[in-house]
Amino acid sequence: LVARFVAKVEGISAGKIKRDPQTDRFFRGEMELTDLSEQDRRLLRSFLDRPYAAHAINDLIEAVWPEDDSEGVTNWAVTTAIRHLRMRIEPNPAKPCYLITIPKAGYRFFPEGAPQS
Repeated sequence: LVARFVAKVEGISAGKIKRDPQTDRFFRGEMELTDLSEQDRRLLRSFLDRPYAAHAINDLIEAVWPEDDSEGVTNWAVTTAIRHLRMRIEPNPAKPCYLITIPKAGYRFFPEGAPQS
């Protein structure tokens, strides 16, 4: 039963991801995303500031890691942070619909879910 449900929702949005600027709270549809770490929040803010745009790894490092910590940040650290964020926002992190990898370029964020091809 669970496997059929997961197969059904693969790559399908569960509501638009948005941020309330007054309270700095994040939502997926009507559900508040309460289990975000501070790093998740900085990463999601960066994506929401420029939705649909290609976000290069170096741009994400500058946006998410404080200046004094960013020098030693590796691509692996960014990949790990993206994986962690996907676990929090995606209906099925193995088949992401909001945060899409662009091979050799970075990531693209679709607040309402990526268009189905």
